[in-house]
Amino acid sequence: LNVQRDVLVGAAVRKPLGGVFAVQGGLGVHYTTGVLFRYADAAKTDAELLNFPLVGARLAVAALLDTDLVDVRLELAETFVPTPVVSHAGLRLDIPVQDDLAVRIGGDMDWKRLRFASSTGSGTATTTQSEPVVVVGAAWTR
Repeated sequence: LNVQRDVLVGAAVRKPLGGVFAVQGGLGVHYTTGVLFRYADAAKTDAELLNFPLVGARLAVAALLDTDLVDVRLELAETFVPTPVVSHAGLRLDIPVQDDLAVRIGGDMDWKRLRFASSTGSGTATTTQSEPVVVVGAAWTR
């Protein structure tokens, strides 16, 4: 299936700083793909869609602001395979609507740097991809 996929599995530790502020650090495994194109024929008249999968370690840090009106999270992360390949920045706002439930609004930006062997054996190819993501949904906040 030639679509972009991201799956994250990991754990995080949260450290209160006092008052409404906290920091969080996390480590996990990140499965991601890059959607690429290459020429499907020697005449370069047709393009072929490819999916380039990567699995690596993800390291993340976040600054948190937790109030009664809104919870704010600013996260920075990097995925290593074994060198850095995905840089991530994200901002989340959780607006409580009832106990343990909030409306989540936010946005992410990922920057991928992918390097792979050329199918013609002529060396390597490098691509850089930017992926903006808008987040809207519900969050269980317990």
